[in-house]
Amino acid sequence: MRIVRVWLAALVVVTSGSAFAQSVTSADDRMRMVVAFAAGGAVDQLARIIANNVRDTTIVIENRGGAGGDLAVNIVAKSPPDGKTVLLHTSSLVINPTLRGKADEAAQAFEPIARIGAVKFVVVVRKDLPARTLKELIALGRSGAKLSYGSTGPGTALHIAGEMLNQTGGFQAVHVPYRGLNPAFIDLVAGNIDFMITSVTGVLQYVETGSILALATFDAERSEQLPDVPTTVELGFKELTLSNWYGLLAPAGITAEKRAQLESLFLTALKSPPVSAQLSKLGVYGVQSADEFKKSVNADFARWPVLLKQLNIKAE
Repeated sequence: MRIVRVWLAALVVVTSGSAFAQSVTSADDRMRMVVAFAAGGAVDQLARIIANNVRDTTIVIENRGGAGGDLAVNIVAKSPPDGKTVLLHTSSLVINPTLRGKADEAAQAFEPIARIGAVKFVVVVRKDLPARTLKELIALGRSGAKLSYGSTGPGTALHIAGEMLNQTGGFQAVHVPYRGLNPAFIDLVAGNIDFMITSVTGVLQYVETGSILALATFDAERSEQLPDVPTTVELGFKELTLSNWYGLLAPAGITAEKRAQLESLFLTALKSPPVSAQLSKLGVYGVQSADEFKKSVNADFARWPVLLKQLNIKAE
């Protein structure tokens, strides 16, 4: 990819709807970043942080939310592998096709460019639940107490994490799906559900105010945002690890040269002080190169079919 020039102009809207760019330029100077989620959400926020800090080309963002991210996936998969179109997606890129039995097909559709990072999950409970540790929560479940947990819907990472805890803990909390995180958080704070496993950043404000309690980070390493909260691995549950990654991918068939150019372009932005600071604030850690990200994605495609079958989670 040839470097055109440094664009310092303010962001301006270039089309109706959710697309925007750093400056109005010719089509040859632009790159499309197709985001698999609607404007205004956390993934869209990441897209705009990156687009506003890539200075060697002009990024045009297209929010193509819908169908669980499949709309964006299909658009980018069918785009020419010329380095002009990239996909910004999450772990759902692996989970969704795995649920439909199409993991192999999906694994061949894209070439990973760079991982923006991942957010850690944490087990949180309503403040009046008689469980102050993860082991106490498991003991409560095993005692026959009727527990419930919230998620953002069947087949989502939050649902899968809840079922992982059910299986490992040897109890069966009832799954309560919601249409978004906020309604679930409201019910958890109100005591209408007992626990959730969700991103640290999403519940940080509730934990800090004491509205809910954090029992364990669903990870091998502690969260920088909740340094005093132990991890599931520390507590002896090494199988209870799950996070949600955000990454940039190009259509399969892109040349090694163009892939390397895209990787350099985005890693430079992702590792810059302004972007690093903003990602840290959002609880997004662990930038990865193209090769590192590819290994992570391939590991996910190997893990998820086994895990979903083990948990008996299927597409609805």
